[in-house]
Amino acid sequence: MARQAAFLARLLVLIGLTLTCSIHALDVRIEADMSAIIQRPKAVEQHELSGWQNPSAALLVTAKDASAADYLTFLSNLVLDLQFDPNIEQVVSIFSVPASSPDQDLEQALGGKGDAQMVLSAFRQNNMLAQSLLGPDLRTSVIILQGPKEGLEASLKPHLSCDNPNQHCVKGIGMISIEQAITSQLTLENKYLPAITGLVVFAILSFWFRSAKTGFLLLVPPAVGVIWYVGTLAFFGIPLDSFNSLIPSIALTLGLCDMLHIKRAMHHRKATRRDARAAMVHVLPAITFTTLTTASAFGSLAFEGSEILSRLALCGALGMVCLYGAILLVSDICIAATPAAVPKKNFKRRSLAILLRIIKATMRSKRTIQITSLSFLTVALVVTLLTPVNFQFDENLPDGSVKQGLHVAAKADLALAPVFATIPNISVENARAVLDRIYHQRLSKTQIDPLLRNVTEHNRLIAPIHMPIAFDARQIKALMQDVKSRVGPNYQADITGYPVLVADSVTRSIKRLQIVLAISVLLQSAFFAVLYRSARMGVAALIANALPLLLVHALFALTIGYINVAMAVALVIASGIIVDDTAHLIWNSKQRADKQFSIRQGILATHEPITLTSLVLIISFGLLLSSALPGLFLMGAAIALALIAAWIADLLILPALLKPACRGPVFPRNERDHDQ
Repeated sequence: MARQAAFLARLLVLIGLTLTCSIHALDVRIEADMSAIIQRPKAVEQHELSGWQNPSAALLVTAKDASAADYLTFLSNLVLDLQFDPNIEQVVSIFSVPASSPDQDLEQALGGKGDAQMVLSAFRQNNMLAQSLLGPDLRTSVIILQGPKEGLEASLKPHLSCDNPNQHCVKGIGMISIEQAITSQLTLENKYLPAITGLVVFAILSFWFRSAKTGFLLLVPPAVGVIWYVGTLAFFGIPLDSFNSLIPSIALTLGLCDMLHIKRAMHHRKATRRDARAAMVHVLPAITFTTLTTASAFGSLAFEGSEILSRLALCGALGMVCLYGAILLVSDICIAATPAAVPKKNFKRRSLAILLRIIKATMRSKRTIQITSLSFLTVALVVTLLTPVNFQFDENLPDGSVKQGLHVAAKADLALAPVFATIPNISVENARAVLDRIYHQRLSKTQIDPLLRNVTEHNRLIAPIHMPIAFDARQIKALMQDVKSRVGPNYQADITGYPVLVADSVTRSIKRLQIVLAISVLLQSAFFAVLYRSARMGVAALIANALPLLLVHALFALTIGYINVAMAVALVIASGIIVDDTAHLIWNSKQRADKQFSIRQGILATHEPITLTSLVLIISFGLLLSSALPGLFLMGAAIALALIAAWIADLLILPALLKPACRGPVFPRNERDHDQ
């Protein structure tokens, strides 16, 4: 009676907690805040132009078939409306650039004095900042807006219109528009991708075990953990973003892996349904170890320092805690309710026999396997170290109006936000020479006079630098170095602007993520070495876990040519996933009555959970290939490829690496190749 009362109490608590989290989960926010990855140095925050370091809104205004006068009038009316909007603090347009001579005066052209086409042409040719705001066709212009983010988001929408691209067309192309496009697509995909993932996993389990009930019950504990996770996020007001929205799928499949190992332990021990908790306790050390390694992989992202990756570190660790709690409290109930095992189909027996024969063959060539693995590891490491990091402003942008607008602006060589070179303590004469070097030409009086006004008044030169939208992080850094070299050694140029800040922050983040990945893999291998008191075990685990990551890293480096944020984050996440199978394989290889190490026993005990969970994980992340977000597409491809390589490494390469740790033959000749 006492046991039944305790069971009912636990069941009621679980139901109440899950229902509460389900209600909260409905209120979870979704956002794509690009500024969350940016770290602003104190020197930048104190800069007089620091206001332009914040993500700005930008409007692209085009009119292919309109006359110059009509286009100028439409642009002027739009700028006037924006200036009277209380949510907008500053508007930068071609009307913000002072005219150097009457033939460049836009206001006079609006009043009908002078030919609008000629005025626009002269204006663009003689004003350095105007070249970033007005395209060479004189019918493509960008308006940059500054103000509180929430206010800008509300103010943009009424002005967006593009019924006829050949007439007056206004599109949002700034950082806020990019974030809105990503958030909208992410919200849509979060409505169907998790559901599709769950259905696919359920179908695989039902087919594998020939029982829909078994498939459903095995998914219940991981699903409960996911509900707890999303509900906790909503309760604490933590939003889902492009990165932490992956955690539900990861938790679902990793929890399934734990459930399969518990089910396998129950079957291997020939336990009754009452012994389900004993089977769970038997596997609990391995589950605890894999949970810690995965949580530590996520937690290591906190060392990168940016807000969005610190959030991913917190959410990843929180997801693993919720999953572990669900497995601990729910798994035995579901395992006890699963139907009796159905005799294995012939193809399962044949597949196991083939797998064991392949492993035997690799064991006979263990020296070749070891040398080949180390060779691939070395080559992949060299390629990884030589691969540059990079970032593009549209790299995670889905197809749509914003992306089309960015491409139009890029063709017109426009800028996304103003960039300035600030040089203090400089005289007027020296400023003339420096400006000639910066712009690669001797400037005319009409070009140089507006730039020298600030030198005369404040003894400081502020020169606009043309930074096209199409530039990626490497091109931005190259341009910055070029400008500084042209300024000369006698002056210190400070390059300021949102594109510069983003390029610097993101590339630094990628490099830090690569360091975090290396430290994470080394620490995981050290855990194996300490836990099993064997340096050889640690080295074998290091090779088996590092090889898939480095191979995928090298593959994308050779095909794409650089490493971006999505790729770096994907590999850190993958490092926490692939170590799970290694841990379960080694753990089960040690669980002999005579305490000796047996690779064969480990493979027989784990080949089915490892293969099934690898299949489920690969398909789950493969579903991200249907994502319209390029970043999620790349992350799904990278993690799926890493999992395929990890399956090969765990079942084919790791046994050859661990052979010296075994006593006696790995596969006794007299033993049949069947599942015991």
